[in-house]
Amino acid sequence: MKKVIFNSCFKEDMQSFIEYRMANFAWNTHRLDNYRLASFDRYLTGISYNKEIVPQIVINQWLENADVPDASINGYLKTIRNFMRYRADMGNQVYLPPFRKEKDLYIPYIFSDNELSEIFSIADAYPMVNPKSSIPYIHMEIAFLLRLLYCCGLRLGEALELQVCHLDLENGVIRIINSKNKKQRLVPVHDTIKKMLIDYCRALEIYGTDDSFLFPGKDKHLSQITAERHFKTILKKAGIITGQEERHKRGPCLHCLRHRFMFSAFKKFEAAGYSVDMASPYLSVYCGHESLLESEKYMKFSSELFEKEVLRFSDFSEQLFPEVPI
Repeated sequence: MKKVIFNSCFKEDMQSFIEYRMANFAWNTHRLDNYRLASFDRYLTGISYNKEIVPQIVINQWLENADVPDASINGYLKTIRNFMRYRADMGNQVYLPPFRKEKDLYIPYIFSDNELSEIFSIADAYPMVNPKSSIPYIHMEIAFLLRLLYCCGLRLGEALELQVCHLDLENGVIRIINSKNKKQRLVPVHDTIKKMLIDYCRALEIYGTDDSFLFPGKDKHLSQITAERHFKTILKKAGIITGQEERHKRGPCLHCLRHRFMFSAFKKFEAAGYSVDMASPYLSVYCGHESLLESEKYMKFSSELFEKEVLRFSDFSEQLFPEVPI
């Protein structure tokens, strides 16, 4: 991650805040903090801001100037609130901007069976790069990363931060030690994935080297940006995207494989005779969700594509999360 040089009146506090976040939080968390705080710093520097307290009007102007999409605003506000709390702990007077009421309008893209087959076929034929490249095994990394995300429902950040020491290859269990909300969990894998894990580690010559990252990159492990860039290349070859999509419109991405995992798991439970209310707690624990409400968000699919499944899950979620009169 490129080091940011802060220049605003809060530059010293910003630098120490980022160093604190790097030492105590997952890579993707402090990466986002770094990116958002750098944007805030540039705006304050540009308007020559030099007061101790940043009021709501200035924060609003920054968000508008930075062209932050509605779906991301609360993420930006969260970083600013954490930074201001950090400053408050050092004895400074601060203003904590409130979160905005948000509507969850995001409908994930659910890959069809034919699209998944095409994606894996293209990934398996991914061209090799120069052995002297900084990521010489990227063709193997991408192909296996896609299968791990789809078959195990991992978050992208969880998969990329895996090290060999986190794998119990004898029993087929992946140990997630630094997940969302600083949680840990065990993820049992199918025997097919277990064998692929062993073969993959041997092919990359990392088998038995506990401190090696499962997906090595230029700096420690493969970055999320690099993984998404290669995935978009695959999606273009598969004809799923054109590359001309709207800038802030979230289309097919690697996180959609986690949504597809949830959908596939739900269908398997149902085929085995388990009702949605019986299956949801297991899926919630397996995927590391904080609550069943978080799992419910993963069951938002296109009603045109999966009409029957959506209706069944909607009936269940209405009972589980009923509307309460105010």
